[in-house]
Amino acid sequence: MNKKETKLIIIRIEKWYARLQTLFNSDSHVLNAEFGWSKEPTPFSDRLNLDYKPIKEGAPWGQKWESAWFHLTASVPEEWSGKKVVAELDFSGEGLVFDANGKALQGITNGSIWDPNFARTK
Repeated sequence: MNKKETKLIIIRIEKWYARLQTLFNSDSHVLNAEFGWSKEPTPFSDRLNLDYKPIKEGAPWGQKWESAWFHLTASVPEEWSGKKVVAELDFSGEGLVFDANGKALQGITNGSIWDPNFARTK
């Protein structure tokens, strides 16, 4: 390898190293969560009729093929003001994120590859 190639490789490594920090979550915040369990899938319109209970991260919420609705809330810390805020969710199964009117916004599944630069467009 000549000096020009070596210099190019070093520049590429330095650029990659500088970008590396943006690929990791630098801070996190625990969400408040409650869930309403059901043996069979419950439609959006009936979800509020379920018996909701608090749940902590990692706690079991059901068996294979059972269903649940989760309600997540949190306060965004003041120091995050003006920054991109994302939610990294893993419910040990497949799910959908809905808006307040019942429109499905995003599918989610456990074990997905996390990409902090991904953004859903309209």
